[in-house]
Amino acid sequence: MFCWKNCLSARVAADEINDIVGQESISNSQAAEWICRFKEGDISLEDKSRCGRPRTLNDEVCASRKRNIQGLVLDVYCLSLGLQRTQ
Repeated sequence: MFCWKNCLSARVAADEINDIVGQESISNSQAAEWICRFKEGDISLEDKSRCGRPRTLNDEVCASRKRNIQGLVLDVYCLSLGLQRTQ
């Protein structure tokens, strides 16, 4: 919303957001969609509901799976260096 209020283009807005949050956190087209929504008066930061199959996984399950995968990657990395990972 800061970028929209300061009349930045979608490309510049995406670049600034990616510099702050992390590279590839938002695309130019995604920034353009948000700016268009703000211009139309929709200043909500929530995603709009979409038709189709509803989400079947909850955030806790996703977070747990992510931790498991990160742990496996770290185990493989330590093994490749000949180190033993401590928990």
